[in-house]
Amino acid sequence: MNIILYIFDALRPDFLGCYGFNKETSPCLDLLARDGIIYENAYSTSTWSKAAVASIITSQFPRSLGMMHEMDIAPEYQNDLPKVLRKYGFQCYAVSANSFFSPNFGFSGFDQFFDLP
Repeated sequence: MNIILYIFDALRPDFLGCYGFNKETSPCLDLLARDGIIYENAYSTSTWSKAAVASIITSQFPRSLGMMHEMDIAPEYQNDLPKVLRKYGFQCYAVSANSFFSPNFGFSGFDQFFDLP
């Protein structure tokens, strides 16, 4: 089994084919969606990327993680997503083109982290 978690910043679902948009704007995502799970209702814990991603990775609210300001660093968390998945035999990789989601801001625990410019 593979788990792929895509986190997009400022992507509108109403412009994606898998959510009903009638133009071919997202063929690769639509292909993944055909064999995956599509969530119709998803809500963010924050209005900006770093705090929202910290919540996704830890299942905690940004305030409890101390992730409220631009230069805050994600704390080491005992049960973050990579640690839990690794306990069940998964390898965990991160690929990020967002400078706020990087090891520089405490997002660690992955087997490998690829920072894209």
